[in-house]
Order: sequence, then C-alpha cells, then structure tokens
Amino acid sequence: MAGAEPDMGNWLQALALMATYGKHFSAAELKHIFSSWNRIEADWLIVKDQVRQAMDEGLPFDTPAVQALAYRWMALMLHWMGGDVDLLERWGHMFRTEPSTQGRNHAPPGDMIRYIESAIELRMDLLLRYLDRDDLRQLGHVHHTQWQALEQQVQLLLAEGIPPGHPRARDAAGQWDTLFGTLCRNDAALRAKLMRASASEPLLRAGSPLSEPVRNYLQAVPRQPAMAPSA
Repeated sequence: MAGAEPDMGNWLQALALMATYGKHFSAAELKHIFSSWNRIEADWLIVKDQVRQAMDEGLPFDTPAVQALAYRWMALMLHWMGGDVDLLERWGHMFRTEPSTQGRNHAPPGDMIRYIESAIELRMDLLLRYLDRDDLRQLGHVHHTQWQALEQQVQLLLAEGIPPGHPRARDAAGQWDTLFGTLCRNDAALRAKLMRASASEPLLRAGSPLSEPVRNYLQAVPRQPAMAPSA
C-alpha cells in the first residue's frame, strides 16, 4: 500500500544485501552500477523473459536462438558496466558465489545464471581467439532494435528482389557501416578483428544480430573501397 511503513524484515534483508555487495565493491563502484541501471532495465527484463522461455523449451547452449540471447545479454551487461570488463566479471562472480543476491530486484535466479553463462562461455572462448580484453573494453553499444530495424529493412529488399546495386540497398549498407562503426568506435583494427572472428566461427555468426542472408546481401552491395563490417 502506498505510504505504508516498510516492513522491518524487508529493511533487514535490504541491509544484509547491501553488506554482501560491499564485500565485493567499493561505495563508488556500487553508486556507478546502480545509477547506470536505467540504461538497460527495459531491455534486460525482455531478455530475461526470453532466456527463461529458452530454458523452459530445453534449448541447447549452441543453438542460434540461445547464442543470440547470449550476444544480447553480454552486450547489455557491458553497456551497463560502461565497458568495464573487470567490474562485470566481479559482478558475475558475486552472483555465482552469493546466493542471497540471486532472484532479487529483477536479478536472475541461480539456474538462469548457470544457463546463460554456459552459453556465454562458448561465445567468449571463440571471441578471445581473435580479441583481447582491451578490445572488449573498447566495444560500443548498438541497441538491439537498431539491428532489428536493419534486419527487417534488408529482408524486405530481399523479398522484393531489389539488387545489391540499387540505391535502397546502398542506403541499407550505409546504415550497416554506421552501426558497425558505433560498435567498434570507428576503430579499423578492432573492426578487422571482429570481421575475422565472424568469418571464421559459425557459432559467432549463429548469434549475430543480423541473419546470414542479410549479411550476405549487405556484403554484396558495391561501396567505396573500405573494410565492410560483418556483424
């Protein structure tokens, strides 16, 4: 009820939870983490529900659907932590080792943590063959809806039989370059590493925010000599 005094038990639980957080993070780090939550909250709730659905369906970690969720989960977590990989890893360690943090205030329960981390581990093992930790720190964030809009745009071009040389195709390719530039913060070396990783690892492509037919179409679009993206 609005205006009701908080239950003493809830206060004690909240204090105990903050004490647990304090074992792993400084006050400044916790302020940064909690003040940044609104960056991802809406998307996080959607992804969490989709992960639960995948779990209920018993989907293996290496299926395209689960790898796509692993991609989105990783991207959201990195965006939340401001690209601080070390901070993210400590946050994950806390949730693995402190059961009291699991399932509270939209936090994932233990079974979900184990499920999605198994999918992410597959993906990270492949990525780290081509990127290092500094590369991961540099990655920018592209909202899932932006990838989704481009996917739908190109699917429409494919359905209409629009050739890659058409102005509409070039416009879509320009949007792709822009999104990939945001992801790589316009770093040509990082872009090249991601291209190589995607070209070499089918599992990474399986979780890509763009489908294989869409990527193939965009790669066929004539453009000025430059390194085309492959996300």
